[in-house]
Amino acid sequence: MVRVLHEKYGLTQVEISRILGITQPAVSQYLRGVRGRTSDLPDDVLALIDEQAERVYRLYAEGSLSEREMVDVYCVICRRITGTAL
Repeated sequence: MVRVLHEKYGLTQVEISRILGITQPAVSQYLRGVRGRTSDLPDDVLALIDEQAERVYRLYAEGSLSEREMVDVYCVICRRITGTAL
């Protein structure tokens, strides 16, 4: 999600850290590939992450991104990765 928000939507590391609730150094590590290897994720999960990043960006741009929305985004992705039904 960090990479999508940065590369596709042009958000800064500080903006991404605030949105995702992580530190700016963590964002930097994701962008440099030190954290979060996506090569281990199936294509459907990567597509879902891209969709959810778009959702996050849209809500952020509208000024309506809430902590509850972010929890929902994380839950959607986690459920897909773990195969947990809604």
